[in-house]
Amino acid sequence: MLTAPYAVGYFVGDYEGLAASGTTFRPFWVQANSGNTANRTDVFTTTFAP
Repeated sequence: MLTAPYAVGYFVGDYEGLAASGTTFRPFWVQANSGNTANRTDVFTTTFAP
């Protein structure tokens, strides 16, 4: 938590967007990573098929 970027509070994540491809959705977001102080956040994605 303490390695997260500080912007009037610790920035630990943010919702970025949602993309659809057929019946599959791909949300993506940014969150604080495991402590790499040279690059404090990473972008993540996953799939969701209802």
